Amino acid sequence: MGKQKDRYHAWGYAHHQAWAAGDVDAVMDTYAESSIMISMSPFGDHWTAEGKEAIREVWEGTPKLSDKKIIEIDVLSANKERGIVHGWTSWTSEDGKKWACTHIMIVHLDENDKCTKQQDWDLAKEEEAEDAG
Repeated sequence: MGKQKDRYHAWGYAHHQAWAAGDVDAVMDTYAESSIMISMSPFGDHWTAEGKEAIREVWEGTPKLSDKKIIEIDVLSANKERGIVHGWTSWTSEDGKKWACTHIMIVHLDENDKCTKQQDWDLAKEEEAEDAG
């Protein structure tokens, strides 16, 4: 895969594993103290969290989901300063609906492979119900 892509793949996998486990502390271990997280939903839900505590508040405020799965983590491009990570995940919401999400993250890692800046574009879609007949 290449040294830089390996770094970003390891970060993306650890980040998504922590998300799938619902472990906010493990998610926060993927961030540097002075991180910035920017969410840029295609549907207008844009926000910025500056600093690790603000990012923790975002993660602690996310809905409780079940059956979370990481389908794929892929690094589309990477250099020493940043990587473009694609993730494909699925989950079940509290109301029992099944969802799939594709997201692109531009991630900046420091020398300790902690995220200093994350720009996130997510597109979640409710999955079609399987035909019982």
